[in-house]
Amino acid sequence: MSVLKVKCISKTYGEENNKVKALDEVDLNVGKGEFVAIMGTSGSGKSTLLNMISGLDSVDKGEVLISDENINNYNDAKLTQLRREKIGFVFQFFNLIPVLTVLENVTMPALLTNSKKEEVNNKAIELLKLVGLGSYIHTKPSLLSGGQQQRVAIARALINEPELILADEPTGSLDSKTSKDMMNILRQFCEELGHTLIVVTHDANVAAYADKVVFMHDGKICDTLNLKHSGLKDNEVVRVIASKIEGLSL
Repeated sequence: MSVLKVKCISKTYGEENNKVKALDEVDLNVGKGEFVAIMGTSGSGKSTLLNMISGLDSVDKGEVLISDENINNYNDAKLTQLRREKIGFVFQFFNLIPVLTVLENVTMPALLTNSKKEEVNNKAIELLKLVGLGSYIHTKPSLLSGGQQQRVAIARALINEPELILADEPTGSLDSKTSKDMMNILRQFCEELGHTLIVVTHDANVAAYADKVVFMHDGKICDTLNLKHSGLKDNEVVRVIASKIEGLSL
């Protein structure tokens, strides 16, 4: 079952002599429970693709289908509902609200859908326990480490049980050990809870956790590495991914 289908989408920015083709007839299919990493050099189109998938920007051509629903013609209200109910976001800089506690940050997206507060609180506490923050529910974000704040952001992204989780450089502000912890948590949610995850990253160590790595260049998908069926050993995966990215830079 496909959670996401991107069909031949294109996007151009600018006018006349200043036109830039950010996406050029891109196709992508992501199945339920799949973990996909999108990689590419700066300006390759990977963040633009993420914006199209989330409805934060509109396509010029093609279709974006989430659970077989074409989001192209959604109005602003419908797109807001889509992002609130079907998509979870994990950002590089956490985007937590400093005046709210950990628990309040996690529950906020669910309470916006008119869910019952007690049920939402219980679900949030269970998620916070899963990410190792069960004892921090009444703590403010400023008292947490960067890694702990990102764990809160992951729990917040999952509170509405989204069909799709989008992460934009989720380890970009973290040290290598904390990054590894974050990716293990995200990998766990895919494997054990069946969540579908798309991560935009420049880090081969992060991409190595994925089931599939999609490489972009000049607005196109130029290569795909299926790690599930690659036959590569663990110590070879990062090297192969890094080599492919280096080739795109030449």
